[in-house]
Amino acid sequence: MLSAARNYRLVALSEKLYNRMRLLFPDENFHLISASILLSNIYSSLGYNQEVKEIRIERIKQF
Repeated sequence: MLSAARNYRLVALSEKLYNRMRLLFPDENFHLISASILLSNIYSSLGYNQEVKEIRIERIKQF
């Protein structure tokens, strides 16, 4: 579903899906890496560089 939101460049839906995944699986940080990378790529493709930076910093802090 997150990939479909990326294909249609639906940033708000992508954020909502990612945040919902984080709420549903709070202890599964390792498995959320792919979702965070996908969201980061969505932001990057639309030029949202600050958001990309924030997600990358968040990923680094998790490990």
